[in-house]
Amino acid sequence: MDLQKILLENGIPIHEWHHSKKTKTVAELEQEILSQETKLELIDNQLIRTVKVANIIVNLQLGEILFKLIEDKQIFLNFGQVRKRKLGYIAEKIIGDENPESAARRALLEEIGLNLDKELIFEGAEIEQQNSISYPGLSSIYHVFKYRVILETADLSLLRFSEVQDNKITLFTLEPED
Repeated sequence: MDLQKILLENGIPIHEWHHSKKTKTVAELEQEILSQETKLELIDNQLIRTVKVANIIVNLQLGEILFKLIEDKQIFLNFGQVRKRKLGYIAEKIIGDENPESAARRALLEEIGLNLDKELIFEGAEIEQQNSISYPGLSSIYHVFKYRVILETADLSLLRFSEVQDNKITLFTLEPED
């Protein structure tokens, strides 16, 4: 498959895709497709990226105050940029036919080191369509499966507040729940 050719034939402005522009690259999209995290489909003659995602809200009950784990920022090691995130959930792409709850548990383990035997509370699913931030000009449909887990003080020592990957560091913090 010549992904670059397919994208260009469908009017996708891949010349804007570059780390210096804070986007991902064609090679990264191809890797997402090969690893079954993403699919490209023609829907109504428009090239669409479809992604299934597990989102997990992590709450921590400390005394009388309920905190939420926030993905604060990402530091990109290959080009030295910092991207403020302030996400109130952990998000993980679902791989292939993986069960959404399995993806959620994998996300907790990979991102914050939490090997969880507690119940994940399923809070519903929704479909969102938007222009991709990572791949400008490529419309994306997200099938989002939402979960929540409530941790207690004893679980605090199980949490890791950073995730180190080959190309980036992600930092987490706690903020009081609104």
